[in-house]
Parts: sequence; C-alpha cells; structure tokens
Amino acid sequence: KEKYIIVLPEYGGDMLFISSIKTTKIPISYSDYSQLARFLETIQLNEDTKLCVDITGFIIPHMLFAIRYLQKRKNVKQIDIIYTEPQKYTNEENTYFSDFYHDVAQVFGYGGSPNPNVDNDLLIIASGYDDSRITDVASKKKHVKNKIQLFGFPPAQADMFQENMLRAYKAESAVGNEGFKNLDLNLYAPASDPFVVPQTIKRYIDKEQRNNLFSNIYLAPVSTKPHALGMALYCLWENSKEDKSISIIYPIC
Repeated sequence: KEKYIIVLPEYGGDMLFISSIKTTKIPISYSDYSQLARFLETIQLNEDTKLCVDITGFIIPHMLFAIRYLQKRKNVKQIDIIYTEPQKYTNEENTYFSDFYHDVAQVFGYGGSPNPNVDNDLLIIASGYDDSRITDVASKKKHVKNKIQLFGFPPAQADMFQENMLRAYKAESAVGNEGFKNLDLNLYAPASDPFVVPQTIKRYIDKEQRNNLFSNIYLAPVSTKPHALGMALYCLWENSKEDKSISIIYPIC
C-alpha cells in the first residue's frame, strides 16, 4: 500500500507530518496545476489498483482538477472519495473562509466549448457561507440573466442551513433577491451528498431547456466540497467529450 499527503502551503507546511505515511509536499498556488499534475502522473496505476482520495484538506479547484486528471489522463474508472464533515464553525455564521480575492476563473479541465452567443446563459451557484465569493462570481457574470442558487439542504448539521442563508443573503444585491423572497425558486441538495447534486442540476436544466436552450452553462461551487464534487460529476456525465458549453468557474483567492 502507498499513502501520500499533499501538503499545500496554506496548511502549515512541515507542521503536518505523519512518520508512518509517505508524505509528498507540493508547494503550488491557486492558479498553478503543473506540480500537482506532475505528482499525479508519477502514481503507478493499473486495472487492479484501488484508489482512495481524502478530499477534506483539498482546496476546491485542486480537488476538481485532480479528479479530472485521474479520469482523463490516468484512465481511472473507479475511485473512492472520503470526506470529514465539519461539526460546527467556531464563529457560526460569522466565520470567514477566504480573503485576498483576485479573479473568477475557469477550473482547469472543466472548460467545455464556449458559445459566443451569451443571450441565454445560465449561472448556477452552489452558495455556502462565503458571501463575498458568491458576490464575486455573480458580479463576474453580471450579464447572465438566469441566476439560480443551490443550497445544502438537509445541511451537514441542523443549525447550518439557517447560518448559510444568513450569510448568502449578504450577496443578494449581486445574485438577486427572488430566491430569498421565495425559497421555492432555489435548488436544494443534501450538503453531504455529491450524487444528488448532478441529478438536481440535470432535472432543472432539462426542464428549463424544453423551449429555449441555454447558450452557456456556468457552475460555481462556492459551497461544500461534496457540492463541488457533485458539480464535477455533472460535467463529467453531461460533457465527457468537452463539446458542450458547460464549464465550472471558481473565485481565485
């Protein structure tokens, strides 16, 4: 058995060390995937290899890139993914998750085929606690008339849905207030279930596209890692050939 820990600079460097596990430290920035790709390329895999990835410590863009790389470049057909849920955030709805915002960018490997016609674009934001990043995404795609939010319900913990809504409401001016006035206008999927997310997204898109196809579809996972994973699964299922106008975007901090 081989075990690796990818230690990102944000997580304290050598502070994280387990002597019984082969540790791989990869000092990469948010926008640089090259060293992560080189590490993934070194992993020796065959049809009998059982692969398990703990996504708890990953940042979302790197998690999505790693999954796409393993699927496309390493031809991985099956993978176990584990995740440790938070029991509680210390500052509850006042918890801050990011700072030093730079830009909203496409996640590498989830670009699709952009449509130059942007008249009927769709933006689905998986909205968590980070209202500043929700605002960044909605502002970056301010031309998009069709904006809808996906919330985690049931939440990971009982009080987290209310905390989530309190924070997300701060982005109301950028996202629009319809979904806060009428909660039925939002999408919902369990905060910890990545498999319900693509089903929820597909049902919504298929229903809305019966009379008028969306020109471009943007998915923005600014929520839990299971929701981000669910959006990745939707892209992999619906756009495996990367010939559709479906992409995942994320605020780079």
